[in-house]
Parts: sequence; C-alpha cells; structure tokens
Amino acid sequence: MKLNNKGVSLTEIIISVTLVSLIIVYLLSMLISLRHESNTSKKISTLQTNQALLSNQIHNDFIERELIGVYTCEDSGTTNRKNDTIQQIIHSTSHNFNQQEGTNCLKFKYKIGERGSQYGYLVYYNYTHRKDSSGRDEKVDIVGYRRGIDEEDIGNANVIVDSKAVFRQTPSKPTSYGEATVKCGSGVCTVHIKLPILAENGDDYGINLSYVSTDPANFEVERKLSSWYRFEIK
Repeated sequence: MKLNNKGVSLTEIIISVTLVSLIIVYLLSMLISLRHESNTSKKISTLQTNQALLSNQIHNDFIERELIGVYTCEDSGTTNRKNDTIQQIIHSTSHNFNQQEGTNCLKFKYKIGERGSQYGYLVYYNYTHRKDSSGRDEKVDIVGYRRGIDEEDIGNANVIVDSKAVFRQTPSKPTSYGEATVKCGSGVCTVHIKLPILAENGDDYGINLSYVSTDPANFEVERKLSSWYRFEIK
C-alpha cells in the first residue's frame, strides 16, 4: 500500500477550519440559549414568589380585617393620616424615586385596626441608586403591600403597633394602569383588583384578587383616576 506523502492540502485545511468554526458557533449558540433560559426561569420564579407572598398577605387582611373601602391614593392627606405618597407609605425618604416613569398605588380601608393600621396600600414604584464605586446608576423596580400605623404615632405609648409590610424587587413592572372594579347590589359588594405584571412570555404574574363584602351600605368607594398613582377604580 502506498502512503500519501503529499501532506494536507489547503482545501482540507479550509474545510477543517470551517467545520471547527461551525461547531464552535453551535456550542456558543447553545450556551447563550441555555443562559437565557436560566435567566428567564429565575425571573419567572421571582415573579411567582412575589405574586404568592403579596396576594396571600392582602387576601388574609381582606378576610381577617374585613375590607370596607377602596380608594385612589392621593397627596392631600387627611386627619390622623399622613399623605399617600410612596415615601410615606414605605416610611422612607432615602430613595431617589422615578415617579415620572409611573407609580401604581391603591388604598384599602379595614374595619379592624387601630388608627393608621386600618389602612393598607398596594404599590409599585421604582428608584435609582448607586450600583458601585464607578458611579453607575441602577434602576430598581419594587412591588409591595403595606398595612400599618403612621410613623408619627409609633412614639405614642397608647397606640398598639400593628403593621405588616411586604416589599419585593420585581424583574418586570406593571404593563398598564391597575384596576379595581367594585359592584354593589343584592346585599353584597364584589371587588376585583388587578395589577398586571407580565413575564417575557406574556404570562401574567401580577396581583389578581377578589373579595365579597356583605355590608354594601357601609362599603366606601372613591372612583377617581389618579394621573400620579395609575390605578383606576371602576
């Protein structure tokens, strides 16, 4: 048998390099795809956790404390209650809020509760903070719920501190105005609350709650669209 002593031709080298390049491109494509799927899974997991924690807490308050009112958040404030600004609701003024980018806020009133603790707030907001020493800013999206008394009352020994707060960073923000639909009649008021938060695949992991009040005569509703707090009560 004769041996080929001519070596490798230029065509064979080109073909080999091309095949290796195709394999590398394919593997890189697979790695990018897997990484994207992993990130997507993490985001969906976070959205599911946020949805469960917030929905359970709000629903429990609706039942245990008896929801008796739904209002649009506002800035004018009322007696014995601070203004319904996001800074006051989360009891902080340290964040750099981006209210012009859209903030969602809906206020609840409960039958059971001492002074400020009879109010609850479902909110979405975002703010920026310094990410690292290089000075780059990072925007953080937050969805949350707070029920509790005003800060100014905490120092009062005669007031029982009864509050609950659940605030979670969210990888997706609400895609539109929130909606609260209230219909009263035949001895009941039905309440449906929706704050849509969509994942990349279009699935909704927002807040979707329903409640039925058997005391429509004393159920309070403020149907006002707030341009600041992006929640419509119908």
